[in-house]
Parts: sequence; structure tokens; C-alpha cells
Amino acid sequence: MVKILIVDDDPQLIELVCEILATFDYDSEFITKPKYLFDILGSEKFDLILMDYYMPEVDGVTLLKELKNHPAYRDIPVIMLTSVDKVDTAVEVIKLGAYDYLLKPVDEPRLFTCLDKAFEQRNLTRKVSRLQSEVDRLSGKDGIIGKSQILSETLKKVHQVAP
Repeated sequence: MVKILIVDDDPQLIELVCEILATFDYDSEFITKPKYLFDILGSEKFDLILMDYYMPEVDGVTLLKELKNHPAYRDIPVIMLTSVDKVDTAVEVIKLGAYDYLLKPVDEPRLFTCLDKAFEQRNLTRKVSRLQSEVDRLSGKDGIIGKSQILSETLKKVHQVAP
């Protein structure tokens, strides 16, 4: 089951989003204090984070930067939530690595479209990474695919003639 973490200081919004997510069988958890984000990420695995842009103590932009710079968490898609409809804000968070930017109150169809696209992109990214690893594994240092003895002997002769 897909697990989503909601990071927001607004209990009413959290309740609404949790109810919406539950109708589509998404498992969700939440924190209202952003300073605990890395604690919960260290103890549980999440497939996506919905995070408020403006929060007391630590703002969403600061947390987004920290997430995207952390090797263990940089690949978790983050969707930023805010009540401020500014193009500059949206551009800023996308440049910092957020998958998308949604306005509050959350529009249910837009949220699910965004979630579907984020999971699709995450799955494609993982697939590309696996395929690249396989290509790297099969490729020799010369970029030639194959490990037969005849090919190895031929490459050895080539390197002797033209080092």
C-alpha cells in the first residue's frame, strides 16, 4: 500500500486530506511540527510527502532543500501545499526539486492527478536507474557489451597494439 506523509501545521487540512486519501486506499500519516520530519522519515518509509509551504519553526522550502540534499530521502516525491497563489513561489519550489505545487484548499481531482503522475514518474525513474545499472554491469570498461573469452582476448590484443 502507498504511504503518504503530510507535513502541515493546520489540523483541519490534515484531517481533510487524510479522509480524501483514505477514500482511494492511500495510507497516510501526518506531523504538525516540521522539526520532526527527519525523525519520522528515519523510522518509517514513505512513498510521497505532501508539505505545507508556510509553517512555524521551519518553513517548507527549508525542509524541501534538506530533503533533496539528503541521499536517503532525495528521491521521495514532494508536493508542496500553500494558500498563496504566486507563480514565483511555484517556480521556486519546482526548481528546488518539488514534484508539484497545489493550492489550498486541496482540490480532490487535482490532488489525485498529481499523485498519479508523481508515482508514475517515480516508477519510471526507478526503472531507468535499474536499466542503467544493468547496462553498466554488462558493459566492459571499453563500453563493449559482452564477456566472452574470445572478445576479452581480442580486446587485450587491441590494447597491446594501440594502448
